Amino acid sequence: MKGGPSVFIKNGPNKLPRMSRRIDTVKVGEVMRSVGNVFDENKVHRFAELSGDLNPIHFSNTGGKPIVHGMLCAGLIPALFSKNFPGCVYASQNLNFKKPVFLDMPVYAEIRVAKIRLMKSHYFLKCETYVRFENDSMECINGMASVLVPIE
Repeated sequence: MKGGPSVFIKNGPNKLPRMSRRIDTVKVGEVMRSVGNVFDENKVHRFAELSGDLNPIHFSNTGGKPIVHGMLCAGLIPALFSKNFPGCVYASQNLNFKKPVFLDMPVYAEIRVAKIRLMKSHYFLKCETYVRFENDSMECINGMASVLVPIE
């Protein structure tokens, strides 16, 4: 699609959507959380096609419970950043995969701000990142991310 995702087209060409958070109001320790997400068999198959990750552990024909691709689950983290700070740029991300996510298990992403620094043309945010199970808030993925957020 020319021009990127439809969220950008709604606001006209070359216009980013307005940030849902004003970066200058964000505080260290603040937590942002996504809505829950469920990865079903169709989503896992589409991700496998796009990524080329055809490891049998992700499919039901292996006899075991299919495990959702870790990177598919981890994709909730940049989605949460971009929802709160459209136009932000990932500088780094590390991930620790703690527990498997099986098909149809509700999960959500969470970001906890660890550091904010005003630079010349942007803010630098370092954040703890999590993907958690919806039912008990246990971590399935954790890590740290650094993002650059444009000054409004």
